[in-house]
Amino acid sequence: MYHGWLFTPGWVRPQADKELQLLQSYKRRHLGLPPSSAAPSIRGWDRNFYSALAKREECGLDTRKLASYLPLASCLRGLSLIVERLYGIHLREVDLEPVRALFSLTLAPPAPPSLGSPHLEVR
Repeated sequence: MYHGWLFTPGWVRPQADKELQLLQSYKRRHLGLPPSSAAPSIRGWDRNFYSALAKREECGLDTRKLASYLPLASCLRGLSLIVERLYGIHLREVDLEPVRALFSLTLAPPAPPSLGSPHLEVR
């Protein structure tokens, strides 16, 4: 279902600007820059790092502790369910040596049997 009010620029832009400023302040502090310095740019690779710092400080949420409640197998089953319902693509585990976790993308019937086999790196 589409909720047009949720995606209107009048609501989204101020919140996005506020969150960007928060991430910039964390990056500024992490880099040891003075508060009066120009706002550092937030790159794609910065978002997760500074968001985790903000969550830890602002909310007392340690994402590492939260991860212990989200085992990889459960997350992958959930991801598979979402992808299948949204796009009709089925993720299934394939045992290939020496790679431990590899998933094959397959379209739901009557489409061709396989789209490919992307590698999923598990650390």
